[in-house]
Amino acid sequence: VSQSRYHWVEQVGPSYFFSSGRAAILAMTQLSIAAGKKVALPYFTCYSVIEPFDRAGCELVFYPVNPKLRLDEMTMIEFCSKEQPFLLLYHDYFGNVQEEIWKELWVAFQDQILFVNDQTHSFFGVNESYAHFSLMSMRKWGAISEGGMLLAPFRYG
Repeated sequence: VSQSRYHWVEQVGPSYFFSSGRAAILAMTQLSIAAGKKVALPYFTCYSVIEPFDRAGCELVFYPVNPKLRLDEMTMIEFCSKEQPFLLLYHDYFGNVQEEIWKELWVAFQDQILFVNDQTHSFFGVNESYAHFSLMSMRKWGAISEGGMLLAPFRYG
């Protein structure tokens, strides 16, 4: 990982610290060789999550999230089977961790799909997750000028 290209601040064990969440996502696309491949993102996400994948030349596909920011297990299994993304990023919206769904998806697809957990919404808490990578932007937590983190590999389950 090139320090200047991704604004890498420091590495501590499997944790990489960046100037922003965007820089962490962009670095993760290179570490995971996701650049240019199919990436699944939730329909409800901000452009700061989409932009680094777009910049890396990824093919973007979007999966549904209901108005309560919840996922339907069968819909996600069908989506993953049909779309077969190389990478799937998911959010723990406002600390709303849907461990049961991600565990099922992990068991079914962990060898076929690279799972990335964006824990930006898990304010002051890093949750264990069913993911190969975990990342977050601390800049969204308050008046912080810099702060993005990538945990790689980050694997439970």
